[in-house]
Amino acid sequence: MTDDPTVVLVDVTGPDGPPHLADLLALHRRHFPGHAHVLPELEENAVLAPERGGLVVHQVVAYVAGAPVGFVVVHANLDRSIGLIHFLAVDEALRGVPLAAGPDEDRPPAGLRPTAASTLVARAEALVEAAGVRAGRPVRFGTVAESEPDVVSSWRRWGYGTLEVAYAEPYFGRHWADHGPPTFFEMTLVHRGGAYAGAPLDAVARAACDAYLLDHYRLPADHPKVEAIVASIPPGRG
Repeated sequence: MTDDPTVVLVDVTGPDGPPHLADLLALHRRHFPGHAHVLPELEENAVLAPERGGLVVHQVVAYVAGAPVGFVVVHANLDRSIGLIHFLAVDEALRGVPLAAGPDEDRPPAGLRPTAASTLVARAEALVEAAGVRAGRPVRFGTVAESEPDVVSSWRRWGYGTLEVAYAEPYFGRHWADHGPPTFFEMTLVHRGGAYAGAPLDAVARAACDAYLLDHYRLPADHPKVEAIVASIPPGRG
């Protein structure tokens, strides 16, 4: 696989998506076996246009020497002015391995080690920023991701910092209602400001919580857990 140590990215959305859909689904099943409820969403994204009003959806597969090795799913929520990374994974054998991006790919920010993961993150951020530019609605709050607490150190290597909020994600994602009242598991929100670094972090955290919990997971704003998460955001942090 490393005879050609470059990363080539393919967006599995819109008209170019279906030929690469099987690779995306296989990667998702391998890396997120507890999230099978998401697979129909990925299939739908592969045939729909990325732009959906105030939401722009991309799902990108990374290939090395023709083999699928990782992927990222990212949404630009233009109404909240923020990008959301929903899934990011790279096969264990290539984690941390230096792999240059192909000639047409986005480069990780200066100082970050080029790997399959950092190249995927760079592409996700570039797609979010480009979506805002096309729509004339700059994404002021950068890009955020839900991280399991034990992998926050990896996000830090890619230039992300943590947001101070007692965040939690509903089991079964946006399909929680199929299983009764929502139940939650703790996650950490991580953030990178990108081209618009410097936004107040309390505003970033509120936009992230609203975009994930209300818009994507479709939780009621007056649910006690949602209210507690929002109330945990420290005020006025720059």
